Amino acid sequence: MVTVNPNFGNGGGATAMALFDIGPKEDNLQSSSIGVTGLYSDRGSHAAVIAATLLPDRDWRFKTAIANVGVKSELNIDQLPEQAVLYNKSKRSDAGGAIQGNR
Repeated sequence: MVTVNPNFGNGGGATAMALFDIGPKEDNLQSSSIGVTGLYSDRGSHAAVIAATLLPDRDWRFKTAIANVGVKSELNIDQLPEQAVLYNKSKRSDAGGAIQGNR
């Protein structure tokens, strides 16, 4: 799997999945499954996921997933309020002191 994303970065990963039966053969149930996925990018962003669906019989179904995701982006949320104030000040100076608004 290949990923090209401005926030996540450029990278790749792989997925492996297995299907198996844990219920009685005469019940004709769907197969249970387990899967593992991993991604890594040039920015150091990563994702690792393990997911499973277990179907032991007609009355019980277990579905679960565990994930560890880390995105290293150039966007810094802490700086957004400061950047918004600077952007608004530059818009006001461009308009000759008048406040511009979108309707």
